[in-house]
Amino acid sequence: MGIRLMCFPATDVTFGDLVSKAFDAAGPGRAPQDLQAALRPTYPHVVAKAQDATAALGFDERWYVYRDGRLRSGPGDSWWEDSGLPQVVVDETNHYTAANDPACALLGVAPGQLVGRSWEEFASSATAEAADALRQSLQRFGHGDSTFRLTRTDGSILDIDYHTTVYVSGASVLYETVMRERPADD
Repeated sequence: MGIRLMCFPATDVTFGDLVSKAFDAAGPGRAPQDLQAALRPTYPHVVAKAQDATAALGFDERWYVYRDGRLRSGPGDSWWEDSGLPQVVVDETNHYTAANDPACALLGVAPGQLVGRSWEEFASSATAEAADALRQSLQRFGHGDSTFRLTRTDGSILDIDYHTTVYVSGASVLYETVMRERPADD
């Protein structure tokens, strides 16, 4: 197991290169706050956070490095701050790698208990067609919208609107999603 760096925005190649160099220079025993401190002279509002639960579940530990933690322009910017919107990050294996408290509440799990679980644990069989359509849109356009029927841990079923954006960070592909429960009359 190692540490996988996820830089946001992933499109800023210069930022990604500087993060990699600072990470390598920190050496063994480094912590996210060390990386953050090393980057602050160039990026004064950088935020580095570790997703510790992924390592405990046998996955590579993931560090999320946000160029400007103050921004709230949309998915990918300071998502961990409770904006009231359920937001998750899913990796290429369909496992949640990050989720804020509103997302956990929406799916009926305790805060912090969504990371490491598979998206498919909550998906009903009726979501296969919608998931395929979303994957095609993501491959083609880098973002997409869809509605999925998910089953909460208490057995209740929800229709949830998804807005998903693809982020590529090195060899990793992440799907960052903002969710909204669809009202019953939609």
